[in-house]
Amino acid sequence: MSLTPTVSSSGPCQQMVLGTHPEASELETHPVDILITVSWVTRGTIWLLEATNSCPVSMMRVLSLLPPLLLLLSMAPQAHTQTPEIKERYNKFVKQHINGNMNEYICDREMRTRKITQTGSNDCKETNTFIQASAQLVTRICLDAGTHFRDKLFKSNQPFPIITCKHSGGLRYPKCEYRGHKSTRYIAIACEDGWPVHYENDDLVIVQ
Repeated sequence: MSLTPTVSSSGPCQQMVLGTHPEASELETHPVDILITVSWVTRGTIWLLEATNSCPVSMMRVLSLLPPLLLLLSMAPQAHTQTPEIKERYNKFVKQHINGNMNEYICDREMRTRKITQTGSNDCKETNTFIQASAQLVTRICLDAGTHFRDKLFKSNQPFPIITCKHSGGLRYPKCEYRGHKSTRYIAIACEDGWPVHYENDDLVIVQ
């Protein structure tokens, strides 16, 4: 089968046509969670779009296109399987630093709800930064959307909106109080096997 990818836009995601199959519209679909995801099959056409765990893929159809798909997927950087230690550190990173709906007026609530304190105690954390983006977008900094610059640190190739919550009152959780400040920065994170596990403090160039 000859595959000539073309790009089109329909709905919230940009889509790419990989090929066609006369029985593709009859196949069952299943969710997948990979960095490049085959999204859905309609009217004999198989679609590809950027990773999300909400887009379905026909597994039978993938097998029929296995050689060209393997070539395509092998070209995309992918994170390694998480070890228990990395999974724990990644989940902590997400809890402390990822919030796509964050704003500068809800620092008190989010710090309290997420129980973010000084490591190993209930003392108020002096400063905590939230990235206004999805975990998937931030993870890509460890892969193809960041540049390695020191040790395990990677700098984002594009700036991100962030909210910095600074301690302004109270001594111990849950009585901590915070003031929020919004800015846009190139961010630096530490990565382990392709997963973000630590946010480097705000010491990079402010974009705006």
